[in-house]
Amino acid sequence: MGSIIKDTEVIANEEAFFFQSNRELIEEQREVMAREGREQERKDARELHWLKCPKCGCSMSQVELAGIEVESCNECEGLFLDKGELDFLVDRLHAKGFFASRRDRSTHPYE
Repeated sequence: MGSIIKDTEVIANEEAFFFQSNRELIEEQREVMAREGREQERKDARELHWLKCPKCGCSMSQVELAGIEVESCNECEGLFLDKGELDFLVDRLHAKGFFASRRDRSTHPYE
């Protein structure tokens, strides 16, 4: 009778072990799937909006302006700058008036 109880305990411990192992594997797989889903969403969003004009939605192309590449809309001819590009252009072109106040910035990532 004692061996039956021990066998039952072993089986119960074994089932608990596999239950816990399966739970951990399932949780790890959920995390992997969630991460892959977020990465795919970012990729899809980038493809949807990459080089699209924020004003009219048409395609843009990259053009060189004073030594840096800026985005220009092929339809509405808007010109769009990334972070730091305006400051760089202001210093490079020695801007006057309104844009001269931007020269007070100390760092320029494009130099």
